[in-house]
Amino acid sequence: MEKKDWISMGISITAVLISLLGFIYQLNFENHYNDNAKQVMINSADLAIGDIDRLSNDISNLEGHTTDEEGLEVEQKSLEENLQTVQQIEITSLPKQQIMNYQFYRQELKRTILAIEDGLSYAKTYSNSINKDDKKKFHIEKGIIYMDSSVVNLLQNNLKVEKDSLQNIENYIKKDKEISNEKVQKANRLVEKGQM
Repeated sequence: MEKKDWISMGISITAVLISLLGFIYQLNFENHYNDNAKQVMINSADLAIGDIDRLSNDISNLEGHTTDEEGLEVEQKSLEENLQTVQQIEITSLPKQQIMNYQFYRQELKRTILAIEDGLSYAKTYSNSINKDDKKKFHIEKGIIYMDSSVVNLLQNNLKVEKDSLQNIENYIKKDKEISNEKVQKANRLVEKGQM
């Protein structure tokens, strides 16, 4: 072989090696990103469940008492920050199965935040509807919420449904199982019936 042929072959082999190394790097990057995105969702679910547990505990201790609105909004704000972190995951870099799980998880986290907002709004509305004499008796004024047993029960039931739903989706993510609409709807029906 001539020297020219050796140089051409060397250049070709080098180009193939560079392409192969680029492919391996890209594959490792995608796998690493997918693992990180999965871990972010798992950590997020754990944080959200912890926020729900803390809020549930706070609410159960408030039955028959008053509290300020800001005290109950701490966990809600934490959930909102959690959602902002989850929304930073670049969906186009995820495999198809992860995309579906990510979308279901993100949707459930948003639903949880809205359910908590609705529950706290109900508690505020209920407090505002109390007659003037009872407001004086319980020291209810602007920014103060009174939690009677009906408000506590409503909030606790909503929090349980949201927590169970988040745990269900988190389990799918941990086990790398694809979540489908049918699975989520079935799980939500079981949660609502208290069978899960």
